[in-house]
Amino acid sequence: MKQPLNLLVISPNSPFESICGVERHIRNLLKHCPSEDRLRTTIMVPTYGHGRSERRGNLTIVFSKNLAFSRRSAKAQKEITAKAARFSQEVSRLIDERTVDVVCAENFHLGLPAAHNLLLNMVAGIRSVPIVLRLHSFAATDLQTDRRARLCGLNLHAIHNMAVWTKCHLYFAVS
Repeated sequence: MKQPLNLLVISPNSPFESICGVERHIRNLLKHCPSEDRLRTTIMVPTYGHGRSERRGNLTIVFSKNLAFSRRSAKAQKEITAKAARFSQEVSRLIDERTVDVVCAENFHLGLPAAHNLLLNMVAGIRSVPIVLRLHSFAATDLQTDRRARLCGLNLHAIHNMAVWTKCHLYFAVS
């Protein structure tokens, strides 16, 4: 029998906090993954409470304080710096302990500070673990549209000419 795929899913949005696009996707994974024999899944979501782990069959949920931010804080930049460093240590530990085969980062292009994105790519790159970036958002501004376009190597003019672009989920693999 084949070994199960070890998957690490990281989401800046938690289905335990609200229910929208990304949260609904994570909620579906939470229902499906515990009994899935072909996968050993770890899902990391933010929490404003105590950081902890919870096991459900082949699924482990990691509630991480390093993904939760009080954006109105006067100390926001210091908080981001400290949490980004702890986040990279936490992800490093998870990848090593769980022998992660693939990291799936949900909505990282908009949902988290850039430091988290950069550090995740560095940690995965050092360990030769591929990353799949899944974009769930609709581009609301030209800056967001341009950011999505650059991820795919497309120019802004080409994006505006693609009517389907605003309603798609994009998978972008980083190796």
